[in-house]
Amino acid sequence: MNSLLFKFAFFAFLLTSLSANAASLELQGQCARQARTFFKQEGLATKDETISTDFVNHYDETSGKCFIGIKHSYQTQTDKGYVIWTQELVMDAFEGISYADYLSNNDKIYWKYQPISCYIKKPSGERIDCHSTDEFDALIHTNFGVILE
Repeated sequence: MNSLLFKFAFFAFLLTSLSANAASLELQGQCARQARTFFKQEGLATKDETISTDFVNHYDETSGKCFIGIKHSYQTQTDKGYVIWTQELVMDAFEGISYADYLSNNDKIYWKYQPISCYIKKPSGERIDCHSTDEFDALIHTNFGVILE
């Protein structure tokens, strides 16, 4: 009798695990589709000054949020020539809420020292400022599961 009860419990556990994995995969797929839609709506890839732009997405099971990470490089012209800008963002792909921002350019004033903007804002509202690309990358990976390259 114990053996039969054990087999039943194991079978129930197996079915629950398979169902949870299928649900997780479905949510990840929904996140990927929404991130692609969000990225297209932003229109960054079609702007004339764009050098490169790309995105990644991550569905966080704990918070139930779909994060999109966007890396965008573009140029502007000044009286001294062209300035190349790099912006990295992390946003909620469904709600459009911004959670992280990094902005730098190749102007020597900022480029050698620190970014113009570098911070994350956790879903709790806590803001953490950062001072380098490496620090920003570590913060967005730790807090949002996003890796931008």
